[in-house]
Amino acid sequence: MDMNTNLLLLLCLAIALLAPSVANSSRCIQPGQSRAFVENDAVDFSCEANGPSADLHYDWLHNGQQIVYDKRVQQIGGNLHIESVQREDDGDFVCIATSVASGARQESPPAKLSVICE
Repeated sequence: MDMNTNLLLLLCLAIALLAPSVANSSRCIQPGQSRAFVENDAVDFSCEANGPSADLHYDWLHNGQQIVYDKRVQQIGGNLHIESVQREDDGDFVCIATSVASGARQESPPAKLSVICE
């Protein structure tokens, strides 16, 4: 597979982050998607939120647990990159975007990753 095939945007999260004194309004514009990848393929998840980028903090969960990053699994801005997907990566990925200023927080719908073993 070529690099463009492997680089898929699986999540898109839009968040309207308002001042703490105003009600929080959020809307997800694209639900999580289920995807299957062959073991050792590269996978990218994208998480984008509305608001000043300096004010936003992103976290990723895998099967409800905070992701531990290493050389193979990296977070770059709001994006999550898995260099060589493995069997243990099978499951649900959720992005959490948080406004540093207001504390407003929004979770994306889960994106299911299925790993096909060769």
